Formats: sequence, structure tokens, C-alpha cells
Amino acid sequence: MSDRARTPGPAPAQVLLVEDTPTLQMLYRSILERAGYQAICADTAADGLSAFSALHPPVVLLDLMLPDRDGLDLMRDCLRVDGRARFIVITANGSLSKAVTAMRAGAFEFLVKPFDEARLLNAVANALRAADGEQRRAMPRDGDVLSGLGGLIGRSRAMQSV
Repeated sequence: MSDRARTPGPAPAQVLLVEDTPTLQMLYRSILERAGYQAICADTAADGLSAFSALHPPVVLLDLMLPDRDGLDLMRDCLRVDGRARFIVITANGSLSKAVTAMRAGAFEFLVKPFDEARLLNAVANALRAADGEQRRAMPRDGDVLSGLGGLIGRSRAMQSV
């Protein structure tokens, strides 16, 4: 046994997968986990909303056609719970109008089945970067809040001189 204490690495990013087809759920989960993500799976909208509300994952892979509810309605409810999450909508029925509707409703990306592993992982990585960037902008860093000025936030020289 080593004398050095093991330092745990960062926790893997959570990705909620809401997919009702068991074989696709297993496939997507396997791809995500091999890439180092923690995949949390749900096969209904109700289970998806419950998992989302409990975990607040930064990225959600969401099938549009769920047995108990439309996926876009689920996405809207989840975004009311946590508007920082990034949704990657996945569907076998990909039309331009569905894609536009999904994007207007708040989707980050729209994937039409079947898609390859690289496309899926690229979409997840982009969504995580976007979610991380949003979180960093939302939280002031050390030195961002200038005391005595009512919580004024700014890093530029002009704002600091104000």
C-alpha cells in the first residue's frame, strides 16, 4: 500500500438520458460511460422529471417521443426547475419544423436517429462547455465583487475605476 493518500479526481459529469427504447438506452449509456460521463437513465417523462429535479444535471439527452408525455413538454418543465441545463433532443422523426420548435423551446442541440458515437459525444461535450460557461458567468469569482459599491460586479479596468 502506498504512503501517499489518493486524491480523488473530479467527479464525472452527469448526463441524464431520457429514452424509452431499452436497446437505445443501453447503447447511449454505454457510449457515455466509456467516454467518462455518469449516465443516469429514465425511460418515462415522469421518471426523467423526478431525476432532473433531484440531480440538476448540466446536460440532458431527451427523446421527443416518450410513452407518457411529449419530450418538449418535459424539457419546458425541466427548464423551469433549472434553466442552466442544456438539452440535446434526440428523435427518429426529424423534420425541420420539429428542430425549429425544439430549438425555440430551449434545446441546445437536435440529433436525428440514427447518429454515430462521435456526433453524440461531440454534442454532449459542447453542451457541457456551454453549461460550464454559463455557470462561471453566473457566479462571481474572487475579486469580482467590489465591496462598498453595492455588490457591483466587474473585471474590466473601466468598471473597476467606476
